[in-house]
Amino acid sequence: MDITANRLHEWVQIEKRRKRRADRRDHFFYRARGIFYFLLVATIFVFAFSYHMQIQTAAAGSLAQVIKKSSATDSLRQKSLNYEKEVDDIAK
Repeated sequence: MDITANRLHEWVQIEKRRKRRADRRDHFFYRARGIFYFLLVATIFVFAFSYHMQIQTAAAGSLAQVIKKSSATDSLRQKSLNYEKEVDDIAK
């Protein structure tokens, strides 16, 4: 009986150590993940601040291209409407 109680006590102690070790590992990786997220966000902000002029220039350039394409589409639409109007006038 004593041997069984001793062995059971050892197993309980081993399980407690495993549990504590797993908890410490989980806590470590939780903290490491938080630090990684902080550094990632900080890096993005530093990059954006360092290159804000280049980013602004590229954004303005792409916006100008989109506006130019949009106005070209509008002019084509207007030309087609004018053509339809001419055809309708001739048909009358």
